Amino acid sequence: MQGIPYRTLETGEGGRYVEFISVDYMKETPDEPFKSSIPLIHATTPRADVLLAYEMNYEDIPREHGYPLRVIIPGCIGARSVKWLKEIKISKDECQGYYMQKHFKHYPPHLELDPPWVTTVDWSSRRPLMEFPVQSAICVPQDGIFLPKGATVNIRGYAIAGGGRAIDRVDVSVNSGHSWKSAERRQVSFSVPRIPCPCCGAVPHKVEIFDVFEADGDTAQLFDPQLLKWAWVLWKCVAQVYPRTEIIVKAIDSAGNVQPHEIDQIWNFRGVNNSCWNRVKVELSKAGEEKGNVCHCQCHKTFSGAAGVPQF
Repeated sequence: MQGIPYRTLETGEGGRYVEFISVDYMKETPDEPFKSSIPLIHATTPRADVLLAYEMNYEDIPREHGYPLRVIIPGCIGARSVKWLKEIKISKDECQGYYMQKHFKHYPPHLELDPPWVTTVDWSSRRPLMEFPVQSAICVPQDGIFLPKGATVNIRGYAIAGGGRAIDRVDVSVNSGHSWKSAERRQVSFSVPRIPCPCCGAVPHKVEIFDVFEADGDTAQLFDPQLLKWAWVLWKCVAQVYPRTEIIVKAIDSAGNVQPHEIDQIWNFRGVNNSCWNRVKVELSKAGEEKGNVCHCQCHKTFSGAAGVPQF
């Protein structure tokens, strides 16, 4: 940050937080703009990679992503990366906005969503959510799909962990959790477009974004787990499926955190941090049955699912 040294815990005037204020107003707070804050030490630590973004993929950042300026706070929940920035200020106290002090907090399961909850919840009893938990999802196949018995399925999805932690493992089950196999994980390298300087016309040197896996792309041996921080990891697993069953995925991050088994363990009336195992129900297709999402391929072929899902 301009005028503030790296790794500053507190300014000379006692400022310990960086507050980001948007031009946007929400229906829950018509008299208060959307705002959030992070500790000053977080904002001034280089490895935290906190950014002010005005471009996305070498073009002006789209309006829906926060044009003309937004903050990006990697590894934290999206509500901290405030869009449509109007003001940034240093403050002594944590932001007191509604979405910091009430909305995005993780309350225990025993607090019910009943009419009295608005007045009976002790809002100060929980800290605002910052880092998001390890999570993963199945993109292909879709929930409720119909497959023939023994179909070979190319199961694909993504995983990500908060706080700069890497994805250490992705486990997939095709028999409702009775047994598991490790998925192949992948992040591919790609060239960054070399755009001439608008002032002098010079073309920058070619830059190759790292590929964190072996060059052949068939293994998942990490060169450096730190290279994986903030990154979405694509994964795939080819397996035979015997309906009726559930396909399940769970991810483990580099700190050993694993997704919770069931939503009952993490349920809260705000509905936040629902990071339990992702499940896809698979039904058995019968001859002549055309309802639902039916697989028309032969059993010896790989069913890849819907088009448009990232592949590798």
